[in-house]
Amino acid sequence: MKRVDLIKLNGTPWVETIVIVVLGFCLASCAKNSQPVPEADYSTKIVGRWQGTVGDLKETMSFDGNGTFVC
Repeated sequence: MKRVDLIKLNGTPWVETIVIVVLGFCLASCAKNSQPVPEADYSTKIVGRWQGTVGDLKETMSFDGNGTFVC
């Protein structure tokens, strides 16, 4: 059986460079760049409307900056 090297399939250096750059961007996008949110800041960090699924039901929750919410 013949071995196929996917990166060298085309044999051009541009293809190899593009593949390496795309893989680099993919790996960089997976990096965790943010610090964990302290529990005291939860009420100000989740402000907005959120949708989720509980069991088979979809629900919408709305969080206000003053710590109140509507579900």
